[in-house]
Amino acid sequence: MIDVLYIVGTGSLFDDAELKYSLRTLDVHGQNIDRVIISGHCPDFINKERIIHVECDDIATPSVNHWWKTKQAFDKTDATRVVSMYDDIFFCKDVDLEHYPYYRRAEELPDKDRLSKWGQVQHRAQQWLAKHNYTTHHYGLHLPMIYEKDKFEKLNNVFQGFRAQGGVSVRSMYGNIYAPSAATRDDVKFFVDYWNLDEWLKDKECFSTAPGNFNKAPLRWLSEHYPNKSRWEK
Repeated sequence: MIDVLYIVGTGSLFDDAELKYSLRTLDVHGQNIDRVIISGHCPDFINKERIIHVECDDIATPSVNHWWKTKQAFDKTDATRVVSMYDDIFFCKDVDLEHYPYYRRAEELPDKDRLSKWGQVQHRAQQWLAKHNYTTHHYGLHLPMIYEKDKFEKLNNVFQGFRAQGGVSVRSMYGNIYAPSAATRDDVKFFVDYWNLDEWLKDKECFSTAPGNFNKAPLRWLSEHYPNKSRWEK
């Protein structure tokens, strides 16, 4: 069994419906899960008697918050191994989360700085990993990822060191150090509204959405297939 950790921020455009439907798909398809931990913002529809809520504010950029909220979850609970989740990851097939594989992109981390903030945190990871003789694979996928407390804690000083610069890719740092032989796959993020979702999802166990696209095809599909409350809702 494994705990599921949701890193949740404020500012949802859809009243946190993303988290609601993510939990519903987790309830239907998640196998070998123990507890749900929410680190950060906890919406009103959550039954706090059935989850562990770690109160934790956003302190900086998304990558810094990712590290900080994961650290707080490990520091303030007895969790030792968690599946790290985003609120916009939705399962569509049964998944054994206790043994969920590590995945990476086919391309390597960028060896040149990029203009986007997301590109910059990946580039910082590439520079640090190359300097310390690690692989420089790209783990920036919208998929669950397992973190182990003892391994994560060994990187806390590194993540803290990047805080003033705007952070570093937590996933790519952890993956290259602790899971360098991960399999490659394409991302599962859904960007457009006109695709046939059932057709697109037939070879996927989960999917994610672009922030402004959730209330279109994804929400229609989710509300049709997962109308019932999860065990973690009031």
